[in-house]
Amino acid sequence: MVSLAGRIAERNTCLQMTLEHVVAIHEAGHVVAQFLLGKRLRGVSIIPWPGHSLGRAASRKPTPEDFQKPPESDERRAKDYAYLGGFDLSEIEAATGQLLIDHWPLVRRLADVLLERKVMSGRSVRSLLYKAQRRQLRRARTVAEQDRRNQLVWAAERRRMVTGQLTAA
Repeated sequence: MVSLAGRIAERNTCLQMTLEHVVAIHEAGHVVAQFLLGKRLRGVSIIPWPGHSLGRAASRKPTPEDFQKPPESDERRAKDYAYLGGFDLSEIEAATGQLLIDHWPLVRRLADVLLERKVMSGRSVRSLLYKAQRRQLRRARTVAEQDRRNQLVWAAERRRMVTGQLTAA
């Protein structure tokens, strides 16, 4: 999934990214997907855990047993879930990529804050994402209202042109 986050980030930014940036985007992608799907979120971190992972998006508090067994990669977990659910892995990856692209402002905002804070609780993440969603919704409403106004103006111009052509004929 780091490779997927890197490809999406390359399409949406022109910055040369450090490993920390890629990990922040990767973990933010996990968190945004969990958030949009209504899944529980305990917290997120981009602090490396030696011998375990470069970052973590957790739905529960880690236990000591989590650190005793070798970490399972995102790719392995995705393959297992796809197999168990009877899904095509390539379709799941495409849908996940599209979800992240569609909600890129949320991913980017969370990744930026993660780069500053390094660790965030589930509550602070939800608060940040709700605020970012409301901001996006306000922008979308503003654009929709402007489009509606433009359509009214264009319709009035068309009516004037049509009536002008009819009177000239």
